[in-house]
Amino acid sequence: MKIMISAFGSHGDVLPLISLAQEFASRDCNVIFYANPFFESKIKDSSIHFVAVGTQEEYVALFSQTNEGDAVKSFKNIARELQKLMPDYYALMRKDVLDSNTIMIHNSLLFAARLVSETQKIPCVTIHLAPSVFRSNYNPARIVPKWIDATTPIFIKYLAWWTIDTLFYDPFFTLPLNNFRKKLGLPKVKRIFKSWIHEADLVVGLFPSWFAPPQNDWPKNIFLSGFPLFDQIDKKELSKEIMEFIKSDLPTVVFSAGTASARENEFFRICVEVCQLLSIQGILLSPFSEHIPNDLPQNVLYVAYVPFSLLLPHVDIFVHHGGIGSTSQALKAGVPQIIRPVAYDQFDNSDRAVKLGVAKEILPNNYTTSNVQLAITELLEDYVMKRTCQDMRSKLQENDAIKAACDAIIRKIFHLRKS
Repeated sequence: MKIMISAFGSHGDVLPLISLAQEFASRDCNVIFYANPFFESKIKDSSIHFVAVGTQEEYVALFSQTNEGDAVKSFKNIARELQKLMPDYYALMRKDVLDSNTIMIHNSLLFAARLVSETQKIPCVTIHLAPSVFRSNYNPARIVPKWIDATTPIFIKYLAWWTIDTLFYDPFFTLPLNNFRKKLGLPKVKRIFKSWIHEADLVVGLFPSWFAPPQNDWPKNIFLSGFPLFDQIDKKELSKEIMEFIKSDLPTVVFSAGTASARENEFFRICVEVCQLLSIQGILLSPFSEHIPNDLPQNVLYVAYVPFSLLLPHVDIFVHHGGIGSTSQALKAGVPQIIRPVAYDQFDNSDRAVKLGVAKEILPNNYTTSNVQLAITELLEDYVMKRTCQDMRSKLQENDAIKAACDAIIRKIFHLRKS
């Protein structure tokens, strides 16, 4: 069986699909992985054929444009990049389809796989990493800082969906998609984020139902596998430098802005200042060293990368952007969180974590030294949240979401072929 997996986005978007590719490869499938060449080194299984789409320079340039505090502008940049890459993804995957014994798998916004599925009549599976992509009037996902919720009158909900479709999704996603569909001889689609985005043969949500309970108005062809909890562990222990640092009796807080924004200098400046004022230890995580202030004090350590699964169980608080990978790794580690959502699915992930009782939220415009200092002080003394975090941790100890997702995909495709 040939498995063609296409991925787009930052580490948090791509690494779970790499994990899925490796699981299929372990089952003797012929796996081809399509992504930006930035991720080629992340694939450890030599049997997986990697196909580069775009350049590393384009990847860095895209995420250097991310504007902290402007969620709409950030998402527009993503939409433009996807529009530009759609013909390349399509052409490369279309060339590799040899027969019907093929499965297309893709993450949420990479529509080229759906187009290959339509034109070549082969099965397709959509992977949604976070619940924010599911539209609901019963319990709407929070897709911007201030949005409708379950208590909003129904006519306001309809107006909100109409507004975001008309002013944002249609011009930046639906129109470019339909222009390319026309070239392929495919009919137009409408309001793609209402239903079309979920109309693959199977939709897999890589999160558990207790994190985002399915709503009555969600599509029915969904399988929720749980969190993938995949962070590319190349070694089984922390570096000597980090181990020595966290031995201190001082509270240790990890600060991360994620890997999808290269404009976070002020964020890290505030983090260092807070560590100084509170006399706590801080670990700054960022692949972009230019973010980090010069001449860090002794109680602050900069690390370009360390697997969350190794580091987070040893710290007191995790401050991050609310990406689904960071959020789920914090849940697994049982560590209290301060979430500073910037864009994409982060507002909804943050909202759910706060409602679970494991996090506080500080929006970018409110991320000031005094607010962060207060939040950390409160969390260090919040024993109720610490117990809640430990309860969440116990839910994730026996977790094999990638294996479950792979099993569900194979079952679905077998059923389709049998029928």
